Amino acid sequence: KEMSCMQPAAPELIAGLCPPYAEIEIYNEKETAIPFDRHWDLVFFSYLDSHYEHAKVLSTLLRRAGMTTVAGGRHASRFAGDCRYYFDSVVIGEPEGSVPRLIQDFAGKRLQPFYYSPPTDARNIQPYRYDLMDFRTNRFRGPSVEASRGCPFQCEFCDIIVIYGRRPRVKIVT
Repeated sequence: KEMSCMQPAAPELIAGLCPPYAEIEIYNEKETAIPFDRHWDLVFFSYLDSHYEHAKVLSTLLRRAGMTTVAGGRHASRFAGDCRYYFDSVVIGEPEGSVPRLIQDFAGKRLQPFYYSPPTDARNIQPYRYDLMDFRTNRFRGPSVEASRGCPFQCEFCDIIVIYGRRPRVKIVT
């Protein structure tokens, strides 16, 4: 467990892209254990590159139990072909254009192996579902602020640009 304010907001971002009728639960293994006695129709994974092997194991266990799994984020975008072996579907790039289509396809029983959408105009980024955060499990973490996407630097070792590009897009709140 890692009680820290530096936790990803990806779960709350994905939850914000789900339709209003969706029943959503968020689990962050750094904060609480995943209840493996539960069954979910669709499970989204976002993970650090260094935790890919663990994510593959979790996905395999959930798939064996009849659940559908989806990988997304920087690692999944960069290594989508490999992720495809361990997840039912892979979201490549930013999720705003892909996740709603993926959920619609899943509901219609026509899930595709890959979903891609180009970078989103910052004005179209949906509000995160911070109402789903469980502050009982991590009292240090608060809602994140996403002020921009992209990076102007040319670092050869970084994969942030794989998803967000080299040109920063600033989110302007009016």
